[in-house]
Amino acid sequence: MSAAERKAAVQRALLADALGAVGAALADLLGQGALRATPAGVSELQALAQQCHAAGAIHLSRAVEGLATQLKRVVERDPLASLSAWATALNRAWAQHRALAAAAPADADLEALAPLLGEARRRYDAVDGALTVQCLYAWGWVTDAGFMGVTFRLACAERPEPLTVSLARPTLHFGDEPARLWAWPLHDALPQTGKDLGHGAWRVDQAKLSADGRLSLHGELGLTPAPWQGAQAWQPLRCAGFAEVLDRLAEQAADLAGDGAGGAVVWIEPAAVGPLTEDRTRGHSTLTLTDGAGAEAQVVVPMAPWHRPVVENLTLLARGTDERGRPLPMPRGWIARATVAGDRLVLMPYTVLFDAPIELGGRGARTYTHQLHLSLEELSRARWAKGSL
Repeated sequence: MSAAERKAAVQRALLADALGAVGAALADLLGQGALRATPAGVSELQALAQQCHAAGAIHLSRAVEGLATQLKRVVERDPLASLSAWATALNRAWAQHRALAAAAPADADLEALAPLLGEARRRYDAVDGALTVQCLYAWGWVTDAGFMGVTFRLACAERPEPLTVSLARPTLHFGDEPARLWAWPLHDALPQTGKDLGHGAWRVDQAKLSADGRLSLHGELGLTPAPWQGAQAWQPLRCAGFAEVLDRLAEQAADLAGDGAGGAVVWIEPAAVGPLTEDRTRGHSTLTLTDGAGAEAQVVVPMAPWHRPVVENLTLLARGTDERGRPLPMPRGWIARATVAGDRLVLMPYTVLFDAPIELGGRGARTYTHQLHLSLEELSRARWAKGSL
């Protein structure tokens, strides 16, 4: 047996042990529930996350670590504790475990399992030639592991699948407001900010990509303005109505090898926007969208400090005016992640699109754009650009 074969055999053994331990722990946790959990149970999950990492199951390790964080909040009666967030973390860890256990027999090819296992650190390879990208949508996020950031999804003219770019910082030193990263440079050696990348099209030179389509923001990256592709960039996401959204969800499996969010990101054009309501018992805000055929979908935003800009923007979209009663630009399309919960179609909105350009005020230079990112920008500062109507 060669050294490579011995190494693979050891990893398979570690992986089998980790899957067995995680499966037993999740079954016990599912049986007892969160309210009867103890600090020892939290410590066990944290140890299992390390065991999974040592076995090379990076996605499962992060899912178990997130579950441990949510359970710790419940056990310690933390004000940020949420049973809904705990249940979501449990479902994510359970789904990751089931998918990996089903695909990892004793003689499994570890390279074939790479999408399910994940990588502790991505490898980026240089791309020949330049790329032309345009931001499709962007959103801010905060993780259970103590990081906050902004993720951009970019249409790429030279590649069939969109690219992903992320900025991340630890919450311990930078707080839990992802919008603060919006005005920061993409890299110390680059003059462009997150806001610049989030609006407009760019030619990318010296690009480096990972196997899963992530673009590296390294110091030698070259970004120069490129021709705007317009609505053509969003066409692959477009759905004529909510029935088509359901058809797309039926065709697309949950993204267990990625961020675990599942569902599908779609471009929809609602005919009516209902009022925003807050459910403090369940911990979320809800807004009803109606398409041209009369079908309804629920926009659901969990209550969290970093979701405050989204809730404020949705309030203005439902009302149509700012605090002074002045009319606001109303979007034509919404970019949102669609999922199904019970008998409801649920949407998490990221970005809204406008037919005519709008002017975004605020700190620094004004921005003229056709899109507004709901978790990072303020609709109250938007006005139709002069001469656009």
